Amino acid sequence: MTLGEIIVVVLSSSVLASVTTAVLGGIVNRVLKKLDYADEYYKTVISKRVEAYELVENQIVLLKNSCLDEDGQPYHLIFAYGYEQYHHFMAGMSRAMSRGLWLSDTVQNSLVEINHELLDLSFKSTDDENLILLGKERYERLALLRNELERKFTADLKILHEVKGFLSGKQEGEHQFVPFSIEKAESTPNRVAGGL
Repeated sequence: MTLGEIIVVVLSSSVLASVTTAVLGGIVNRVLKKLDYADEYYKTVISKRVEAYELVENQIVLLKNSCLDEDGQPYHLIFAYGYEQYHHFMAGMSRAMSRGLWLSDTVQNSLVEINHELLDLSFKSTDDENLILLGKERYERLALLRNELERKFTADLKILHEVKGFLSGKQEGEHQFVPFSIEKAESTPNRVAGGL
């Protein structure tokens, strides 16, 4: 091989190596950018989910507090502070339910079921004292619903980071309208419009 041929081979291999490096570098850079974008997207979804679950947790905590009345019957403390505070609690439930896009369907369905019970009591109540009586009647039912919600909540926390599974589950989930019948009390004051 002549000196000229050797120079051509060295130069062509250098050019080929540079081109190969540039192409491979571009491909690797593109893949890394895609992965970085996916990571940022997953972080955003997880952040939204954590915010939604914090709202649910607040409602669970409020439903865990209960007391015994003078007659020895238990009721949740949300009924003890009067109608206005009761509607404040219900507004918190509505905030948690409004984040349903970020909640699992099972947690969202539990929230809806509890909310139906609370709304029913709201419309049946005539005053603060009556609200406590109704709270006593539904104590066991609300406690069971809260336990179910808490169980589902805890199960979700274990897989909160699994964004792909959550999103594909949302895509497959069936959401149905659940009719809700309102039975008003005999003499319900006009408090509902301003309370919610």
